[in-house]
This record gives sequence, structure tokens and C-alpha cells, in this order.
Amino acid sequence: MRRLTAFALLLCSAACNKPQYVRPAPSGEELRIASVILTGDESSVIQLVRGFHQVESGWRWTKGAFAVTLRAPKDAADKGAALAVHSFLPEGMIEKLGPMKVSVRVSGTAIGSETFSKNGDSKWRMDLAPNVFRDEAITIEFALDKFHAAGSIEPRELGLIAYSFALEAK
Repeated sequence: MRRLTAFALLLCSAACNKPQYVRPAPSGEELRIASVILTGDESSVIQLVRGFHQVESGWRWTKGAFAVTLRAPKDAADKGAALAVHSFLPEGMIEKLGPMKVSVRVSGTAIGSETFSKNGDSKWRMDLAPNVFRDEAITIEFALDKFHAAGSIEPRELGLIAYSFALEAK
């Protein structure tokens, strides 16, 4: 009887410690990096490199520093491309923090900056020179000079609301 009980416990123990299922690595179309991403689209999450919070009604808050990876448009290595960003600053943000500047870098090289001096919807563009397009996809880093630190108005660090990022052919 003891042997049977020990065997049953051993089987139960092995069954309780079975490995968790691992999601298979994406392949084919799933691996394709897009040149346009909507932050609220879960299929774009692989391109949101860092500094993004969870989706909220089709958009995401960023942190003070964030980065995305985008596919270069055709001929970008010869002609360059334009970075297009659609973002939003809620009411009261500029009043509390003052004008906010976002600096943009690619591969450690400063590309430029954009300054926001009013709340609301913002669609802005920035030209990127051909020399930043060494690969099929590039990671673009953003850094805000002002943002709400974690704990100042809520537990999360809050930068700006991001809707979309795109690299457009010139």
C-alpha cells in the first residue's frame, strides 16, 4: 500500500510540474516589420521597443523616453525619408510643465527635436537623412525634456499620448 501511495504521489507531482506552453516564435508575415504603426494595434507591439504603457482606447501613454522600430521605405538609403508622428498632450499638461521638447535619435545620432507649446492633437514630421538607413529597419529613440514623474499625478511615468509613427518615402 505504501508503494502504491508513493507512486501516486510521484505521478501527481510530475503532473503538477508539467511545463507551461510556450508561444511559438512568429514566422513569415508575423515577422514583417511595418513602416507605419498604430500604437493601439496589438500587432504593432513588437515594434514598440520601450517606454510604452498598455493600450487605452486605441492609443498609449509613453514614458519620458521611448523607442520604436520602423521599416525603411524603398530608396530611403538613397533619398532619406520623413518621420511622421501623431501624438496628443492632454489639457493642463503644458500649463503644469511648460513647453515640452522631444529629442529624436537614430543609432545614437541626434536627428532633431520638436517643441510642444500647447495642449491637444499634434501631427509632426521630421526629415531623416539617407545615412541613417543602414538596415531594412531602424530604431528611433525619443526623449522628452519634461514629463510627469511616476507618483506625481498617478503611479505611472507619463510623457505624451502616442497614436502613430511612420516612415514615409520622400
